[in-house]
Amino acid sequence: MNSRTVRSSTFDQLPVGVKWLILFNGLVYLMQMIIPSLTIERLFALQPLSGGIGPFRPWQLVTYSFLHGNGLHLLINMFILWMFGLSIENFWGTKKFLGYYFICVVGAGICNLLLAPGTVAVGASGGIYGMLLAFGFLFPDAIIYLFFLFPLRARQAVFIMGLLTLALAVNSGGSRIAHFAHLGGMLTGFLFFKIPQWLNRLHWWRVNLRFRFPKTPWAGKKNKERINLAAEVDRILEKISSKGVGSLTPEEHEIMRRYAEKKT
Repeated sequence: MNSRTVRSSTFDQLPVGVKWLILFNGLVYLMQMIIPSLTIERLFALQPLSGGIGPFRPWQLVTYSFLHGNGLHLLINMFILWMFGLSIENFWGTKKFLGYYFICVVGAGICNLLLAPGTVAVGASGGIYGMLLAFGFLFPDAIIYLFFLFPLRARQAVFIMGLLTLALAVNSGGSRIAHFAHLGGMLTGFLFFKIPQWLNRLHWWRVNLRFRFPKTPWAGKKNKERINLAAEVDRILEKISSKGVGSLTPEEHEIMRRYAEKKT
């Protein structure tokens, strides 16, 4: 009896999110080669708010990430996506992985709109740089060969890449490379990780503050109001005992009504 072992391809073994991002980016690039580039970029590249080769549209904050300037641009981005996205998606799961990726894409686009007005942006690099930062946070001690030469821990490599990206963004001049979008992707990823930590620390700080100093200004104000009300009620009761209920003014009746509501 003959038996055959069927082996799936490496592409089939990729997690769903990475696989479809690579596939969709490749298909869009094929469309760019078939359809006149300006036609696609006018509609789907990220245009400046004041307009570029076409008007700005909100959907461009996502669609620009599927367009690429040339084959090498696409190849580098997809290689990095495969290299780092594989571990991240396996760790997080597809839903969170894709959510994070597109949050970084949108954040990178907004950063480019604000810091590089007048430029048209294309490419997945904003999301890719967000992936690099996520890898540094999730696997800080993993070894990465920076520029394929220098072995560094992931967190060190990400820190160096961030500084390099910032320097390139500041000194980009007339470069067509969207360095501010790259920086925006890393910044968005950083906030994605840090904001929940900051909110959690703020929550515990407030809890500890209340525990250590229970008499907050709000509590002091309420206590003061309660004391004032009690004093007024005592005065009114003395007046009732000496002059009768008929001697009370409308304001004093209102004070007694409020006091009765607080007691019920």
